[in-house]
Amino acid sequence: LFLSCDFSVPFGWKKLESDDLFVGIAPDKGGGGYVDLARHLRYFSTCCSFPWSSEFPVGSRADVPQDGKRYFPITPRKVKFLLTTALSSGIRGFNYHMFVERDHWYDAPLANDGTIQPNFELIKKFTDLAGKIGLAQLKSSSLVGLTSYRPYLWFDFLTCSNGGKMGEDFSYLPFLISKTHPNLSSDLINLKINFGMPDLWLTESLKEFSCLLVP
Repeated sequence: LFLSCDFSVPFGWKKLESDDLFVGIAPDKGGGGYVDLARHLRYFSTCCSFPWSSEFPVGSRADVPQDGKRYFPITPRKVKFLLTTALSSGIRGFNYHMFVERDHWYDAPLANDGTIQPNFELIKKFTDLAGKIGLAQLKSSSLVGLTSYRPYLWFDFLTCSNGGKMGEDFSYLPFLISKTHPNLSSDLINLKINFGMPDLWLTESLKEFSCLLVP
């Protein structure tokens, strides 16, 4: 799943899941900061059958990798922060993206000649620990659910054939969502209240919570 401009996605991705296919997510630090990343991950981990990262980035892309290493290094501290964010948001499976360096990719755990690099020991320790504690079998203990309602987002995606916006009468909805969800998420995080993000269209995602916030 891609990360859309908000924590939800406009299509019914839950229908994609089956015995032969289960959906993963690629965490992206992006420009939205910690709260936005946590919201994306919590929505996904609350609503999917098995919350896992199909492309967990270890390292980063650059047209000139040597410049990337020099000016924007992906240190073990940064990777540890992303791992911790994913874990605290309910992600229970990890597939490391670009574990070995290649063209336009730098600071992977292994260089393309097999040389061990700084991120290797961190990933090794984390993988060993995940196996010992049975990470894949653990469940989130969130009691509070901050709900989303996908149809609200559709108004923000619709455009007229002439390039103008449709649904001007409902233009307050995207504005309302942009003000309520990020701020409520930030407050819950600052109060150290563990929360999930169920979807009102996925009724099974609502059952685990004793308290639901419905902006």
